[in-house]
Amino acid sequence: MKAFRALLGVALVAVLSIALAGCGVLGGGRNEALDGNWQLESFGDAASPSGTDPGSVPAMTLDGGDVSGYTGVNTFSGSYTWRGDGTFEFGPLTYTEMGGSPAAMAQERAFLDALEATHRYEVVDTKLRLSDAEGGTLLVLVPAP
Repeated sequence: MKAFRALLGVALVAVLSIALAGCGVLGGGRNEALDGNWQLESFGDAASPSGTDPGSVPAMTLDGGDVSGYTGVNTFSGSYTWRGDGTFEFGPLTYTEMGGSPAAMAQERAFLDALEATHRYEVVDTKLRLSDAEGGTLLVLVPAP
């Protein structure tokens, strides 16, 4: 009888874990709302954004915990984690070290700094909003064409 109860307990935990992961409560792994190709629409709050250089728009691909992208000058790759409560963080990123114009390099630095400062995410009306720990918008991204 004790063995049956133990087995029943393990089965219950497994079923709950699968259900919670499917609802996005636990996070990690695949997330249909996040996974895909994104390009930068703006830095900062969508109500008062600062623009991007139209000739070198930063973009990234999120794919089940892996990230790769383009800063407008260099390419980068790394990892990220997300949770169903909106928590989102990038792991260490590696990137190429090519040079660009001062404006492009400033945009790249701002983009990479924003990725490093990201602690939350929200997808609303097909836009991905990445925010800092206090909820301040860092980046607004849209699906890449």
